Amino acid sequence: MKINKLKNTPFAIAEHAFWACLILFIISLIISFLLFYRYDYIAEKQAMEGLSQECVFNREVYDNVLLIWNNQEELFNSIGNKEYINPFLRPVD
Repeated sequence: MKINKLKNTPFAIAEHAFWACLILFIISLIISFLLFYRYDYIAEKQAMEGLSQECVFNREVYDNVLLIWNNQEELFNSIGNKEYINPFLRPVD
């Protein structure tokens, strides 16, 4: 009796394909929601609880970064613009 019901199960699912797809879609939504809740929402909430330090602005590091940027900009500007000859153009006679 049970084997006969198992043989008829694929036919029953095929007869009600819309409902089978709908049920599988809902199950996948539930699983994805649970995974999101577990690995993103709870992890972010726990990470925020561990933050007790305030962000401190370090002026020396900021000045060093500005100095490096200014040096790079000066180097870039000092190179100048050199015009190269286009090898694909024929000279005009």
